[in-house]
Amino acid sequence: MAVYTPLSEADEAELAGLFDLPLPLRPTPIATGSENSTYRLETARGRFALTLVESQTADVAERRLRWVQRLHRQGLPVAAPRASRRGRLVESLAGRPVVVTPWLAGEHPLRPTLDQCREIGAFLGRLHTTALDAGVPTSAPLQPLIPRALAQATRLTPRQRRALSTAAAAAGFAALPRGPVHGDLFRDNALFRGPRLHAVLDFYAAGAGTLALDLAVTALDWCRGDKGLDPVRLAALWAGYQALRPLRREERRAWPALLRHAAAGFWAMRILQRQRSPAMGAGKPPEAMLALLQSLSPPLEIPQKRRA
Repeated sequence: MAVYTPLSEADEAELAGLFDLPLPLRPTPIATGSENSTYRLETARGRFALTLVESQTADVAERRLRWVQRLHRQGLPVAAPRASRRGRLVESLAGRPVVVTPWLAGEHPLRPTLDQCREIGAFLGRLHTTALDAGVPTSAPLQPLIPRALAQATRLTPRQRRALSTAAAAAGFAALPRGPVHGDLFRDNALFRGPRLHAVLDFYAAGAGTLALDLAVTALDWCRGDKGLDPVRLAALWAGYQALRPLRREERRAWPALLRHAAAGFWAMRILQRQRSPAMGAGKPPEAMLALLQSLSPPLEIPQKRRA
C-alpha cells in the first residue's frame, strides 16, 4: 500500500456516489507498500480503506475479490470488499480500478514474534487447502520478471546478473503442487492484535500458483533476521503451516531453490518498479532483497518432523 494517484474533491464526490458513502470522506494517504494507492476514509458511517489499483485491470481485480469475498464467508480473516451500488466490488475512479473495504484495526509486525510466525503459517496452510474459484487469474508469476530485469536493468553488476541468472535457471517448479496462493504475504499485508492474526490484506497478486513458492515468499519477510533468514522464526512458520498442510518430499527438496527464486523474483520486481517510477520503488528498495538473496547460501532446510 502507498499513494501514487491523488484524489480531487470531484473524485471524492464520485466515490461517495459509487459506494453509497456519506460526504465528507476525509481521505488520509497511507504511505506503506509499493504497488497500489491506499487511503483511509473517515465518514459518518465509520472508517474504510480505499485502494486505487495501479497495476491490473478492473476485470482481473474483480475476479480476485469475488474469491476473497468467498474466503471471508468461509471464516478466513480477510478484508471483505464493499459492493458498490451496482453490486460490483471494483469500480473506476481517476482512471484506476477502485476498491473499498472496511478499515480493520491492528498492527503490522515490525519484528514478528514466534507466535506471529506460527499464526501466519497457519493462515497460509488454511488458505492453501481451500478451493479456488473458477475464473480466478493465475497468481502474478515471479519467473518472467527475472529475464525482464536482466534485459531492461541498466545498472546491474556482473555479480548481480549471475545471481539473477542462477535463480532463474533453478526454477523448475512445474511439477510441484499448485493451488490458491496469496502471492505477496509480507508483513505490511497482515494485521495483528498482539500474538493473534486479525486480518490478511491485499490479494491483488492472488490466484492459482505453486504452493511451496507462496510459503517461500512469506518466509522472506516474516523470518528475516539481521543476517539473512532466522532459522528459529522459520521453524515457527513451518510448524504453523504444516499443522494444516504437511509439505511433500519434492517440496522439501526444492525448498532452497524456492527461497532463492522468491528473493530473485522480488528483487527483479523492485528493480523494474524503480525504473518505471522512482516513487514506486522508493518504499521497498531492491538492495534489501539483493542482500537477502546473497545470504541464502548455504540454504536453510526444512526440519524433519520427529516420529513418535
